[in-house]
Amino acid sequence: MSKLRNTEWRIDLAPEEAEQVKAYIQKTSPWQVELHIGDDLKASDFGAHHRRFVKNPLVKVKMLENALPEGALEKLDILDVGYNYGYTGLYLGQKFGCKVTGIDVQPLYQQTASFLAGLLGVDSEYLLEDAHYFCRPEQFDLITHFGTLYHLRHPFLALENSVKCLKPGGYIALETIIYTGESHLNKWIYGYNNDVSNFWALHIETLESMMTISDCTLINILSMHHGKVMHTEEDKLARGTILFQKNKS
Repeated sequence: MSKLRNTEWRIDLAPEEAEQVKAYIQKTSPWQVELHIGDDLKASDFGAHHRRFVKNPLVKVKMLENALPEGALEKLDILDVGYNYGYTGLYLGQKFGCKVTGIDVQPLYQQTASFLAGLLGVDSEYLLEDAHYFCRPEQFDLITHFGTLYHLRHPFLALENSVKCLKPGGYIALETIIYTGESHLNKWIYGYNNDVSNFWALHIETLESMMTISDCTLINILSMHHGKVMHTEEDKLARGTILFQKNKS
């Protein structure tokens, strides 16, 4: 991860549009992620920030970009699971001309992602849908599933339905909390870090088995690290970003 560059979320807008974004951030603060607007403005300057403020939200998508062959992300149909403020899909839409469908359960996230997509001209559809059950069979070339799986009570069900959404040969990039203890054991993390929306930390072998059953192959473990704040070697939890591909036949 230390080799990654330009992982800040940065957008360029006309002055009038930049003022619209500034007013929106002030209205909806505290914000959870940093957003740079051109060279002079950033969200943390004019909006209160969340206690878990993320300064570099594009780290995960940049890892994915670096892992795939040049040109592989051009003009894809993308499903962004747990889109938050929309930064992953908006980045891919702006840079590569991808068409983005996002699912999340928070109305504020839908409002924010849709607002920014309109200003940036990204072809997108941001929906309020449950990741356990959402399914549009074989519609998407790529699924970005970042920071969502451990919030789901039934992770296998959610993964099965996500994979059904993929075209044969499509990719799913998954970032989640991984249990690094004894092989094939998983950890119930309800309430972990004072967050009652946390449920499961799956072992990497469990996750790979689930994806194999769902007709996917593990392509690459893009990162696996113990965070400085949330996850330590003592609690046997790590943050993992893993790339899978749906089998072609």
